[in-house]
Amino acid sequence: MPLEPVSALSIIASAISIAASIKQIMSDSRVDFTQALRIFGKKATPKQNALLQDAKFRDSISGLLVISPKLLKQLEEEAKACEDSYIKDRRKSKTNLDKEKAELRATQCICNTLRAIMRHNDGNLPSDEFAGYWKSYNCEL
Repeated sequence: MPLEPVSALSIIASAISIAASIKQIMSDSRVDFTQALRIFGKKATPKQNALLQDAKFRDSISGLLVISPKLLKQLEEEAKACEDSYIKDRRKSKTNLDKEKAELRATQCICNTLRAIMRHNDGNLPSDEFAGYWKSYNCEL
Protein backbone atom coordinates (compact mmCIF):
# COMPACT_ATOMS: atom_id res chain seq x y z
CA MET A 1 0.00 0.00 0.00
CA PRO A 2 1.50 3.35 -0.99
CA LEU A 3 2.14 6.15 1.44
CA GLU A 4 -0.50 8.82 1.62
CA PRO A 5 0.31 11.27 -1.21
CA VAL A 6 1.12 14.12 1.17
CA SER A 7 3.69 11.91 2.94
CA ALA A 8 5.30 10.80 -0.31
CA LEU A 9 5.41 14.39 -1.59
CA SER A 10 6.93 15.57 1.68
CA ILE A 11 9.63 12.89 1.64
CA ILE A 12 10.47 13.52 -2.02
CA ALA A 13 10.65 17.29 -1.46
CA SER A 14 12.83 16.79 1.62
CA ALA A 15 15.22 14.49 -0.26
CA ILE A 16 15.51 16.98 -3.11
CA SER A 17 16.07 19.88 -0.70
CA ILE A 18 18.72 18.03 1.29
CA ALA A 19 20.43 16.89 -1.93
CA ALA A 20 20.66 20.50 -3.10
CA SER A 21 22.20 21.53 0.23
CA ILE A 22 24.62 18.58 0.24
CA LYS A 23 25.68 19.32 -3.33
CA GLN A 24 26.32 22.95 -2.39
CA ILE A 25 28.40 21.91 0.64
CA MET A 26 30.41 19.49 -1.50
CA SER A 27 31.10 22.24 -4.02
CA ASP A 28 31.89 25.01 -1.51
CA SER A 29 33.96 22.91 0.88
CA ARG A 30 35.43 20.48 -1.65
CA VAL A 31 34.44 17.48 0.45
CA ASP A 32 32.97 14.10 -0.42
CA PHE A 33 29.37 13.02 0.16
CA THR A 34 30.00 11.51 3.60
CA GLN A 35 31.77 14.62 4.86
CA ALA A 36 29.08 16.87 3.40
CA LEU A 37 26.40 14.78 5.14
CA ARG A 38 28.21 15.27 8.43
CA ILE A 39 28.47 19.03 7.90
CA PHE A 40 24.83 19.26 6.85
CA GLY A 41 23.74 17.20 9.86
CA LYS A 42 25.10 19.85 12.21
CA LYS A 43 22.68 22.47 10.86
CA ALA A 44 19.80 20.18 9.87
CA THR A 45 16.39 20.35 11.46
CA PRO A 46 15.28 17.49 13.73
CA LYS A 47 13.02 16.21 10.92
CA GLN A 48 15.90 16.26 8.44
CA ASN A 49 18.19 14.46 10.88
CA ALA A 50 15.51 11.83 11.49
CA LEU A 51 15.21 11.25 7.74
CA LEU A 52 18.99 11.05 7.39
CA GLN A 53 19.07 8.11 9.82
CA ASP A 54 17.43 5.98 7.11
CA ALA A 55 19.99 4.41 4.74
CA LYS A 56 17.40 4.27 1.94
CA PHE A 57 16.79 7.99 2.29
CA ARG A 58 20.54 8.69 2.16
CA ASP A 59 20.73 6.56 -1.01
CA SER A 60 18.01 8.74 -2.54
CA ILE A 61 19.99 11.87 -1.73
CA SER A 62 23.20 10.42 -3.13
CA GLY A 63 21.40 9.46 -6.34
CA LEU A 64 20.04 12.98 -6.79
CA LEU A 65 23.50 14.59 -6.79
CA VAL A 66 23.86 14.20 -10.58
CA ILE A 67 21.19 16.90 -11.02
CA SER A 68 22.23 20.56 -11.11
CA PRO A 69 21.58 22.64 -7.96
CA LYS A 70 19.26 25.03 -9.81
CA LEU A 71 17.13 22.19 -11.13
CA LEU A 72 17.07 20.50 -7.70
CA LYS A 73 15.75 23.74 -6.23
CA GLN A 74 13.05 23.94 -8.93
CA LEU A 75 12.01 20.31 -8.38
CA GLU A 76 11.85 20.92 -4.63
CA GLU A 77 9.57 23.94 -5.15
CA GLU A 78 7.32 21.93 -7.46
CA ALA A 79 7.03 19.02 -5.00
CA LYS A 80 6.24 21.40 -2.14
CA ALA A 81 3.65 23.21 -4.27
CA CYS A 82 2.01 19.85 -5.04
CA GLU A 83 1.95 18.99 -1.34
CA ASP A 84 0.43 22.38 -0.43
CA SER A 85 -2.14 22.10 -3.20
CA TYR A 86 -3.15 18.60 -2.12
CA ILE A 87 -3.69 19.70 1.48
CA LYS A 88 -5.68 22.76 0.38
CA ASP A 89 -7.82 20.72 -2.03
CA ARG A 90 -8.54 18.12 0.67
CA ARG A 91 -9.57 20.83 3.14
CA LYS A 92 -12.04 22.39 0.75
CA SER A 93 -13.43 19.03 -0.42
CA LYS A 94 -17.11 18.68 0.22
CA THR A 95 -17.58 15.19 -1.20
CA ASN A 96 -15.64 11.95 -1.46
CA LEU A 97 -15.39 12.59 -5.20
CA ASP A 98 -13.65 15.91 -4.49
CA LYS A 99 -11.20 14.08 -2.21
CA GLU A 100 -10.56 11.45 -4.87
CA LYS A 101 -9.88 14.17 -7.45
CA ALA A 102 -7.44 15.85 -5.05
CA GLU A 103 -5.67 12.55 -4.53
CA LEU A 104 -5.49 11.93 -8.28
CA ARG A 105 -3.90 15.36 -8.81
CA ALA A 106 -1.38 14.66 -6.02
CA THR A 107 -0.54 11.30 -7.57
CA GLN A 108 0.02 13.02 -10.92
CA CYS A 109 2.34 15.49 -9.18
CA ILE A 110 4.33 12.65 -7.62
CA CYS A 111 4.70 10.96 -11.00
CA ASN A 112 5.60 14.23 -12.75
CA THR A 113 8.33 14.93 -10.19
CA LEU A 114 9.71 11.41 -10.46
CA ARG A 115 9.61 11.62 -14.27
CA ALA A 116 11.59 14.89 -14.18
CA ILE A 117 14.17 13.28 -11.90
CA MET A 118 14.49 10.37 -14.32
CA ARG A 119 14.95 12.68 -17.30
CA HIS A 120 17.92 14.31 -15.60
CA ASN A 121 19.36 11.10 -14.20
CA ASP A 122 19.95 9.01 -17.34
CA GLY A 123 16.45 7.53 -17.17
CA ASN A 124 16.93 6.18 -13.65
CA LEU A 125 15.42 6.91 -10.28
CA PRO A 126 18.03 7.63 -7.62
CA SER A 127 17.10 4.81 -5.23
CA ASP A 128 14.92 1.83 -4.52
CA GLU A 129 12.77 4.09 -2.33
CA PHE A 130 11.96 6.39 -5.26
CA ALA A 131 11.40 3.34 -7.49
CA GLY A 132 8.93 2.15 -4.85
CA TYR A 133 7.00 5.41 -5.14
CA TRP A 134 7.00 4.99 -8.93
CA LYS A 135 5.51 1.53 -8.61
CA SER A 136 3.08 2.37 -5.79
CA TYR A 137 1.55 5.29 -7.66
CA ASN A 138 1.47 3.43 -10.99
CA CYS A 139 3.56 6.07 -12.73
CA GLU A 140 4.25 5.65 -16.42
CA LEU A 141 6.71 7.18 -18.84
